[in-house]
This record gives sequence, structure tokens and C-alpha cells, in this order.
Amino acid sequence: MKKIVFLLMQLYVLNFVIAQNYINNKYIFGNEYAGALLQSVLEQQDTIVIAGFIGEWVNVNQRKSFTAKLNLAGDVLQFKLLDTTSNNYFWVYPRTLSPTQTNGYLCAGIYDNPTDYMCCFMAKLSHNLDTIWTKKICHIDSNKQLLSIANIELPNGNIYLFCEVWVYGNTGVVDNNVMIILLDSQGNEIKRTEWGNPSIRQQPKGILSTTNGLFMYGGGGFASGTQIGGFILQVGDSADILDAYVTPTSDSMAWFSGLDVLADSNFITCGLMVRKNQTTGLEYCINYISKLKKTTFEKMWQIPFSAANCEYARVYKAVATPDGGAVICGDDEGNKGWLVKVNTDGQIIWDRRHTLIGGGDHYFSDMVSNSDGGFTIVGLIYSPNTDTIGTYAWLARTDSFGCLVPGCQSVGIAENTPIENSLKLYPNPTNDRLFLYYNNPQYKNFVFAITDLTGREVVPNTPLQSSTTYEIVVRDW
Repeated sequence: MKKIVFLLMQLYVLNFVIAQNYINNKYIFGNEYAGALLQSVLEQQDTIVIAGFIGEWVNVNQRKSFTAKLNLAGDVLQFKLLDTTSNNYFWVYPRTLSPTQTNGYLCAGIYDNPTDYMCCFMAKLSHNLDTIWTKKICHIDSNKQLLSIANIELPNGNIYLFCEVWVYGNTGVVDNNVMIILLDSQGNEIKRTEWGNPSIRQQPKGILSTTNGLFMYGGGGFASGTQIGGFILQVGDSADILDAYVTPTSDSMAWFSGLDVLADSNFITCGLMVRKNQTTGLEYCINYISKLKKTTFEKMWQIPFSAANCEYARVYKAVATPDGGAVICGDDEGNKGWLVKVNTDGQIIWDRRHTLIGGGDHYFSDMVSNSDGGFTIVGLIYSPNTDTIGTYAWLARTDSFGCLVPGCQSVGIAENTPIENSLKLYPNPTNDRLFLYYNNPQYKNFVFAITDLTGREVVPNTPLQSSTTYEIVVRDW
């Protein structure tokens, strides 16, 4: 039992040295010329399946997409590049993974080359992650770009692809709407339906399959806070939109970035609201978690959170839990990986912030619940070239309390709690990674340092923030 608990509470920042031979034998996540990120995660039969992107920033011909399968300890079992030889690709950027009924996988994302610019990319993979087929799907209007955001296989074997439609102008994207594309089991197009008012800038975010039907959701852009609104579309088997719910413009809800069904059959959602300061006229953003009624989508409760940046401080995914609540992942106003648990009545049960020593912005982009009650999360750790941390793909596996350090939920924060009772170190001893969790709001200016046997500081004075897990890589010491 101790071994199982140990495995489920580790954090993994994937070491993509395993992929370096695919990128001209270069160290692919060095911040000088290359990076790695993860966008989607699945868990099936005691394995974790992920999709991501690795590549050089300057040489776009060395931007590669991959899928990988890992065991629960984070060891890579299989690593395969997506086979794009059948298409004249420029680069492919995967955005989503979904399972098939034959134990394989669907992977969709963005395809790019100098001729077509951006189109939808769709691939079907075997159980061993071999590429069975790939498809490139573009907009019929050559002035519009088509970007894959989500996909799902229907019980009859057909496939839905949910895409974003772009129109570029001199100032960037000038309008958006969404495209629903129905494919057969071989990726051949059956029908497409375009929806939305481009001037309002709808953007697709995901697909949710429920016992009451199939729902596709998303929201608007940042162009004008008085016009944007979140949307939920109920879609039939033939790419027909059966019902459409759009949030009132007075609510200024920028989008639904996450949607799931709670144990009581109502919806849990998260996203970003745009508000306007009535004095200055400037817009600002607020993250939110909401519970909506299952049929009318009427708001039952809402929890707002401050967002320091409209573009980078977001909540991305909502996952319902068996106890009637939900866990939401994203990045907070301080650019830390962020998990928050709420119950069915909208009360916050716990709030976790995860980061690395050395800086960088930490993003959690997708999350899946585990059979043991914990969660597996993927994302990106990014920092500018002036920072030494570089760009990493991020993979974390927590327990049911969102803890990367065992027992973090029991750290004392009562008044006069000794400092040592507010800290947890795990594992100790270690020859690879050390995780440090701190939770004591009583001490506002607390720092720590690590020295070697000669007294030299290997980690200089570093400030700690409450309820945050830090990771320190010690393998090279």
C-alpha cells in the first residue's frame, strides 16, 4: 500500500531527452532554441496517454508533434511522432486526444504549411500510438483559417471535429466563429456546419458527451467586452445544432473554457469574464466557476477570482467528482499551476498552487480524474530567454486532495503554529527531486535557502508563498 501511495503523489516534469534524436540530436527543451509543451491527457488501464509538441523556435521544419504512453510512475513506455508524410506539412500542433472504441486514439490539432496556412489536422492512432491515417481539412474560403480544438468518436464510428474559424487582418485576428465537421471512421468528410456571428468572436473550447446528448461549448474573444458571450450547443448525429444557449451580454461572460456534468445532473463550468471599469472605461478580467441548471443553463451560483492578465491567468478545465463537487485546473494570477476543489453548493474545499524553483509561468491546460480519486494534469512551464528555467512540458499526478506532497492537506495553519509544522519535504532523502510544501499565512516574509556541506548556497534565498508546492531538482548536485 505504501508503494501505491508513493506513486500517486509524485510530480513529473517530463525529461524530453528521449526525443532529442528526432530534433537533430539537440536538447529540445533548452530555452535558447527549443521548447516542449503538453496539451491533452487521457488515462486508461493504468497508463497515461499524452499529446504534445516539441521543436525549435527558429527552425520551423524541426517542430514535431508526438504522443506518448507512460505508466503510473511516470516512466515513458512508448513515444511516437505523428506520421505526417502523407501531407505536405509545415508543422502540426496537437490540441486534443480522445479514445476510440477499438482501444485506439484520435488526435486533432493545427496543420500549417506555406500554401494552406492553418487548417485542421486529424489523425487516427492505434493502441500502440502508430499513425493509421491523417487528414488535413481546410476552410473553403482561402481567406479563413481552420483550427482543430476538440474531437470525439460517436457510437456509430463517425467522428466529430470542433474547429475555430479565423480571419486575419493587419491587427491580428479580426473575427472568429466555429465549425462543426462530421467525418466517417476513415476521416472522410460527411458534413460541416458553421455557426456564430464573426463580429462577436465565438471560439470553440471543447466537447462534452452526456446521457442527455452531445454538447459543444466555448466563448468570445477580447475585442469588445460588451458583445462577447459564452455558448453551449447541443448537437445531433448529423452535424445539426439542436439547441444553442448564449450567455446574456450583460453577464459579460467571455467563454466557457470547461464544462462537465455534476453528480446531480447539473453542469459545472469555468471560464473568464470580462468587465469594464465604469470610471476609466478599461476592461479587466475575472476567472469564475459556476453551476448551471441542466436544462435552462440558469446560473445557480458563481465563484469569481481575480485575474492579473486577461490572456494568461485562466481556468481551463472542470472535472466533476463522485462526491458531487468538482475540481478546476488552470493558472492563477501569479502564473502558478492551479487546482481548486468546490462542493455542490459552491464552497471552496481546498486550493492548491504548484510551481518550480527558479521562476517561469506555469500553465495547466488539461486534466483527467484517476480511478483512485486523484488527478493527472498536463501543461507548460514557460519563461523568457533571460530566465534559466527554459521551456518544459509539465505532467503532474496528485492525490484526491490535489497534493503533490503527501499530507499537504493536514499542514497546520493555526495561530502560533511552529514554522517546522507548516513545512513538508518529500521524499527525504532523495537523489532526484525534492518537493517542498509550505502553508502558514502567519509568516508573510518567509524565505529558505539550501546549502551544500561547504556552506555554498545551491539554492539562494527564495521566498515562499502559502499553500504552494515547489519542486527542486537535485539530481546534478
